[in-house]
Amino acid sequence: MGTYILCGGGKRSSNLELLCIIAMVAIVSHHYVVNSGITNHFDYANITLNMIFLQLWGMWGKTAINIFVMITGYFMPEKKLTVSRIAKMYFETKFYTVVLFVIFLICGYETAAPKNLFKMLFGNLYYIGNGFTASFLTFYLFIPFYNTLLEKLDRKNLFKLIVFCLGIYTGTSTFFFCESVFSEPIWYMILYFIAAYIRKYGAGMWFYNNRIIGSALICSIILAYMSVLIVDFVGSKFGFTAWSHMVSDSNKLLALMIGVEMFLFFNNMSLKYNKVINTIASTMFGVLCIHANSDAMRAWLWKTMFNVNSMYSKPLIVLMFHAVISVVLIFTICIAIDMGRIKFVETPVFVCLSKYKWFNLEL
Repeated sequence: MGTYILCGGGKRSSNLELLCIIAMVAIVSHHYVVNSGITNHFDYANITLNMIFLQLWGMWGKTAINIFVMITGYFMPEKKLTVSRIAKMYFETKFYTVVLFVIFLICGYETAAPKNLFKMLFGNLYYIGNGFTASFLTFYLFIPFYNTLLEKLDRKNLFKLIVFCLGIYTGTSTFFFCESVFSEPIWYMILYFIAAYIRKYGAGMWFYNNRIIGSALICSIILAYMSVLIVDFVGSKFGFTAWSHMVSDSNKLLALMIGVEMFLFFNNMSLKYNKVINTIASTMFGVLCIHANSDAMRAWLWKTMFNVNSMYSKPLIVLMFHAVISVVLIFTICIAIDMGRIKFVETPVFVCLSKYKWFNLEL
């Protein structure tokens, strides 16, 4: 059942599915750093190789979010948003929210406080603008309206709209430090328009030349790495500690540039349908829903299970090995769990629901 929710579009070619997998690895690596509390050890008066490694290892999460949303924006303008598409995403998020809450409650990592129960029941509303799954679901509901607007706008006006939005959402936040301009659902809308523009119009032959795109991508990655090292130096002198400023949010300049370039590079690849890649890619939203499920999950996973904080003062090779093994284990286990959910829960339930006409109605 290809729904074009992030990844997993049935038997479509596997180039963008492979990109989904790479992007999710980047997100898990990002969470290894930002959700573990290890950044509290960063000391700009005493910059170490461990600190630099952690910064470079965990800086790509927001860039990966751009990739996921652009893949949706590339396919969905030509698709219809149905009840079943929304239901699949909603029930997947709610399944993991409820099941993991109960497990953590039984194990003593969660409490039945009213606030926690409220978040568990209404998290898809509570976390809008402050959490990817809630923000993405909100954005997703507006796709029919975005598609209507795309039908009305010609190439020139769509381009002008994108440029104007990027001037506000990327320009002001990157160069004028205006963080309040950022809104996750609105930013995903802008990415949707960018991807739709690429699909519909392209931008000259260079869009399809991976030598040019690959060179631009390498230069952008180098710039991003350099930006971290520069901030480290500035921070050591002037107390500026926003080490990932250029990629710290999805709308920052280099996060946008690298996300677009990665998307273009993989979109241009000639990679035919591969069942293994597409099957794994179909679980990527599940990987996100599991390992980034709640504060209790983050505390248990990174602070108790893998004890990331204790790695900061270890030899660099030990830290690197721990980071790689942790990400690989989490990634692999979450894939296995979501495959089980798809086979034993989602597929039987949706086969039954698909018999009803209302379930396939267009929104």
